[in-house]
Amino acid sequence: MKENVFQFTMVVERAIALWKREHYDKFGLKLGIVSASISIIASVVFTSWALRADDFTKPAAYCSAATVTSAGRVTVLVFSLCGVDVLTLIGILVLYIFNDIALKRKIFDLQSSYQLRENICVIRFILPLTVFQTICYLIFSASTGVISLFESSVSLLTYRTLFAAFYVIPYYTMIAPILIWFIIRWSQQLKQSRLRRLKMQNTDGKEVYFRTYADMWNSELSNKH
Repeated sequence: MKENVFQFTMVVERAIALWKREHYDKFGLKLGIVSASISIIASVVFTSWALRADDFTKPAAYCSAATVTSAGRVTVLVFSLCGVDVLTLIGILVLYIFNDIALKRKIFDLQSSYQLRENICVIRFILPLTVFQTICYLIFSASTGVISLFESSVSLLTYRTLFAAFYVIPYYTMIAPILIWFIIRWSQQLKQSRLRRLKMQNTDGKEVYFRTYADMWNSELSNKH
C-alpha cells in the first residue's frame, strides 16, 4: 500500500515543484520529508483500519491476511488503492502536459530548467511502475469481486482455488523490483547517452572554432602574399 500512496505523493510533489520551480530549493527538502511521512502514516492508519478487531484464529484465504471479519474492509481498501493508482496516472498525464508546455517556453533560469528536467526523470521512472501496478490491482480487485459473487454457490475448496488462481499480488511483488531495476538501468543509459552527445557537441564546437580561426589566418597570409 505504501508504494501506491508514495507514487501519488511523488506526483503531487513534482506538481508543486513545477508550479513553484523558481523557489523550490527553499522548501523542496521539507516537502520530500512530508511526502514520505504521509505515505508511511497513511499506510499504517489504513492497514490498521482494515485489520482492526480481526480474529486471526478464523480461516483466511490463500496468501491473504483478510478473514471473514475483515474481508469487507480489505475489499474497500483494495478498491481505494486502485483509485489512488488511477489518480496517479491522471496526475502523471497532467504533469507531463504542463511540463511540456513549460519546456517549450525556453526558460533559461537554472533552477526552473533543473526542475523541469527532474520532472521528466520522475515521470520516466514512475509511469511504467504505476501502469503495471494499476493493472495488477485492477485484475485483483475485479477478480475478487466476481469470485465473491459466487462464494455461496461453490464449495469452499473451489472458492479458495479460484481466489488463489487470480491472486496476482505475489506476481506483482516478484516483478516490481525487476521492473524498477530495468527502469533505473534504462535511465542511466539515457544519461550516459546524453553525456556522450554533449561531449561530441563540445568537441565539434572546438573543431569548428579552430578550423574557422585557421581559415581566417590562412586567408590573411594569402592576402599578404
